[in-house]
Amino acid sequence: DGTSAPEDPRIFPDPRHADLGCRIVSSGGSSGVSSGTDIIRMQALGADAVLIGRAWVYALAAHGQTGVNELLRLLREELRIAMALTGHTAPNTIDRKTLVDKF
Repeated sequence: DGTSAPEDPRIFPDPRHADLGCRIVSSGGSSGVSSGTDIIRMQALGADAVLIGRAWVYALAAHGQTGVNELLRLLREELRIAMALTGHTAPNTIDRKTLVDKF
């Protein structure tokens, strides 16, 4: 479908209002997250977990378990870079203040 990034994060309701054991914030599409910046965005919105979606299926089909391992390595590296660029040294420090509404 060509969409790889979550849509405008302001459209998501605050997940902290839900009474769930684990908050998973939807990316607004069926493909899940596909980059470290998607992960940091969803965590800033209050998610405890994110869904990778189709990316792992493509990795598995193309290169088997090695492909999935590489995908997870890339997502971890992208998340590490995104955290560094936003001034975070640990995932538990990411919050809504990490997001920018307007430039």
